[in-house]
Amino acid sequence: MSVQFGSRLLGVLLLIWMMGFSACDADDTDAGSSDSDSDGDSDSDSDSDSDSDSDSDNDTDSDTDSDTDIDTATDTDIDSDTDTDIDTDTDTDTEIDTDTETETDTECGEPPPADQDWITEYQQEIIAKLTGEDEIAPGVTLESRSSAGERETAREYLLEVWQELGLTTEAHEYSSGANPYAILEATEESDEWVIYGAHYDSVSAGPGAEDNASGITGVCAMARYAAMIECRSRNLIFIGFDQEESGLIGSRAFAKYLKENDYNVHSMHNFDMIAWDGDDDLVIEVGAPSDGMVEFYEDVVANSEFDFELKESTLAASDHSAFKSQGFKALMFIEEFSFGDRSPYFHTADDTYDKIDFDFMAHVTILANLGIAELTRVD
Repeated sequence: MSVQFGSRLLGVLLLIWMMGFSACDADDTDAGSSDSDSDGDSDSDSDSDSDSDSDSDNDTDSDTDSDTDIDTATDTDIDSDTDTDIDTDTDTDTEIDTDTETETDTECGEPPPADQDWITEYQQEIIAKLTGEDEIAPGVTLESRSSAGERETAREYLLEVWQELGLTTEAHEYSSGANPYAILEATEESDEWVIYGAHYDSVSAGPGAEDNASGITGVCAMARYAAMIECRSRNLIFIGFDQEESGLIGSRAFAKYLKENDYNVHSMHNFDMIAWDGDDDLVIEVGAPSDGMVEFYEDVVANSEFDFELKESTLAASDHSAFKSQGFKALMFIEEFSFGDRSPYFHTADDTYDKIDFDFMAHVTILANLGIAELTRVD
């Protein structure tokens, strides 16, 4: 009995082997066949062998196949693949967004140092041309910035300075003069404007180096610094006011223009006579500041590596008062005019280039730069 059983078993195994060999040939034939094989063949293969069906290429017929196991496996595979692809895409999108945010943060980073090493040389060059120390244009030297022609020459020069920085420039004209200004737009969506200004005219008595070539030159350096900040949350205007010496005519006209055109002015920062420090104490007077503005600068200084002493006063006799009268927040930076340390050459022919204290002028400019960096900071 065992011999017969062994013979029969051997026969069965041989038959199974032959059937397997035939199936391999059939698979090879199917694999080598063209994509134009009939649907009938595919259905036949599916009905005959569930393994062959699961190995075969996915076909639309498999989605509607009555075999629950096959459908479930196929759907699971498809869903799994689809989910995996979607998840992968989502992860990729997240990584791209993260990378983008990281790159933006890297590009923005911290603002450049406020005490740029070019400040003094840059200010010397500009103030020399505004005061007649150097030619402001070929063959042209200013004796003052009082007459209409002299003011126009100074105005054109200031516009050129700002254009060289890549800023958009305009001239706000009114009946008796014009205010040249430059715009540096925010890199983020914003309707807020911060204004840095100084009057550029002088009395007829002299070149007006301290009053107020120093102030408008400081504003030019501030514009150059601001243009170095890659990411800015607010729009900036850098402006020279005409006819301050005749009664704040230019600043009154511009402040009125902003009010009538519904500009959202965050604050106005005025610079008048910022190049005299007779006692070398580096104290900066803050004239008639609006509420919170002195505190803002004190916080800026506290969070910096620099030391500044600010002394508050009620001095309002300059262009910032034109903005306050229109309801805008404003303040003025000036030498210690109200506290006895002011230029003795004020409004005289001796208010010349050689009297300028460029160290104190840079000191005030650095403070302003710190403020610009904070007011334009992107959170």
